Formats: sequence, C-alpha cells, structure tokens
Amino acid sequence: MAALKHPVFRVIVLFWTVVLLVRLWIASDLGLAADEAYYWLWSEHLAWGYFDHPPAVAIWIRSSTALFGDSELGVRGLGLLLQSMMMVFLVWEASREEAVDHLLFCVLLVCPLFALGGILTTPDVPLLVAWAGGMVAARRQAWVWLGVCAGLAMLSKFTGYLLLPAVVLAYPRLWRGWLKSAGIAVALVLPNWIWIAHNDWVSFRFQLA
Repeated sequence: MAALKHPVFRVIVLFWTVVLLVRLWIASDLGLAADEAYYWLWSEHLAWGYFDHPPAVAIWIRSSTALFGDSELGVRGLGLLLQSMMMVFLVWEASREEAVDHLLFCVLLVCPLFALGGILTTPDVPLLVAWAGGMVAARRQAWVWLGVCAGLAMLSKFTGYLLLPAVVLAYPRLWRGWLKSAGIAVALVLPNWIWIAHNDWVSFRFQLA
C-alpha cells in the first residue's frame, strides 16, 4: 500500500486522467470502423450467439449506448472507462506487494494496443477486461470470481476458452478450486453453446475453418 501513498502515484493518476480524456475525445470524433458498425447492429438484435463470435460484445455495446447514447462515443464509452479502470486496478493489485513500476504503467497507457487499439469496441475489449480479472482472481485463489471471469471471457471471444487451461497449468495441484471455477464458467457459457448447437454449430465451424 505504500506505493499508493507515493507522490509519484498522484502524478500517475493525473497522467491516467489526461490519457482517458484524450481517448474519450478521439472516440467521440473518430468514425466507426466496419467491425464496430457490424457489432452495433448485433446489439440492436440481442441473441445468445452470432455467426462468428459469442454475444458479449453485442451486450457490451447495448449497455454502452444505453448510457452514452447512439453515437460513436456511445458505442465505445463503456469499454474505454472499464479498460481504464482495469489498468488502475492492476496497478493497485501490484502495489499491494510494492511491485508496481510506475514508468511501465505510463508506457502501457500510451502504447498502441491500449491507447489506440483499445478505443475501438471489438470482442477483444470485454475479453481483455475479463481476462485481467481472471488473472487477479486466480492469483488470489478466488475460485468463484475466476469462474465468473472465465465464463465472461468465453462469452467474449473463443480465445477466452484458454484462460482456465492457463490457470490449470499454473496451479495443477489446486484442482478442487479450478474445477469449481470451471463449473461456474460452463454454467455461464451454456446458453451460447445451446445457441450454436441450434444453428448447425456455425460459430465453431467458422472459427475452425
């Protein structure tokens, strides 16, 4: 916790605020990418699955436009805020053991993946938030929360299925814990599997191809 009281941390918070405001301004002024418009259309017709992705991005955009309106910022606003909060949370988590590198945090904030790529709303946005939460939950051995995060990751993008296997490799002896997480994750993703099965396994076939 000492890192949070360090004067440098206040500078980091100010820097984070400026970066967030700049990203929100860019998000409101930049026209939607083709993929974003595609996912926005999904959000107008919510379902448990879609041709090439699970439903999280559609639900994400639906929630965001409900908060910020039907606009470019409306499509992107929720993702930008939650990604920024995720970054601060990860710094706070690292600071619990005084292992945070403030310079690295600044670099991460302005690197293209987060500063520019993170502006666009794609399935990677909910995946990134769920994956980060899952890593923290696994580290704390909070198996219920890991199950929730793993389920959300699986509902975000099919690469989210790799989160639980990664935890199994990291904690092979804690099988009771990650089995509980797996049960919760399966319960959350089950409606998507049912949708895929009812639609001739189209999503799995598309991704495997």
